[in-house]
Amino acid sequence: MECNQQLPSFQKQDLFKFNIMNQKMKNKGFTLPEVIFSIVILGTVLTYSLSVFFQILTANGNLTEYNNIQMHIQKKLVQINTLGFWIWEGDSDNTYLDEHPFSTWKTALSDDGYTGHSIMEVTFLKKQGPNYVAFSGDDFDNNEERVRVRVNLGLYTSKGGIVSENMTLIISKNQSKYAWAQLYAIKAALRMYAENNSGNYPPTSTWAADLVPTYIAEIPNNPYTKESNKVTHIEDVVDWSYTNSSNTVTLAAQSHLTTITDTF
Repeated sequence: MECNQQLPSFQKQDLFKFNIMNQKMKNKGFTLPEVIFSIVILGTVLTYSLSVFFQILTANGNLTEYNNIQMHIQKKLVQINTLGFWIWEGDSDNTYLDEHPFSTWKTALSDDGYTGHSIMEVTFLKKQGPNYVAFSGDDFDNNEERVRVRVNLGLYTSKGGIVSENMTLIISKNQSKYAWAQLYAIKAALRMYAENNSGNYPPTSTWAADLVPTYIAEIPNNPYTKESNKVTHIEDVVDWSYTNSSNTVTLAAQSHLTTITDTF
């Protein structure tokens, strides 16, 4: 007997899907939308993978540069610590005299292939109650001697960021005794000047220039003041009071005119 019964609708759908799958198997290929979708997925995965790869390379490069900078800074901190304390600030973008301590570091960095920007910041500290605060002012600060110095070193990376380290050192010199020592160094230079000038001391207006550099290398710093950057080497003349009255000289520390003083 011939059967004319129709297939249910869900069986028709299954048969339709089977025919499509069977056709794909015969063609051994994909439809255009499927090919496009596969390419998009593959491209996305490849782009992400390359991005991660280059991020890892960049991170490794930055880490290498960071470690190299840290090595340079630590070497410089050891040098400063060996010297005991530091007196001058520095910036590699500026030009310094050959004897400026920072120029040595600048040259060393250049010899090692580092061409970036480097800085050195110096802050003198004094005791105020239980704390140490910045020693302010270029000349005198209420007769408070400097007791510590904070040095901050920084090297800029190729990306413009900065890696920095700082250290605080004790100024070991006894300021009062050191001030007297500096005064006597100037006095000795004045004595030598007088011996070569018929017993006459230099005039009040030009005494420092008359001494430097023939009789003394530079006018020394009074440790109760902030030290000046040296160019002419008479910058610290402001630290001292000098008067020549009829060849009688009075020399005193400006910070202690009545206690650190000598007349001769």
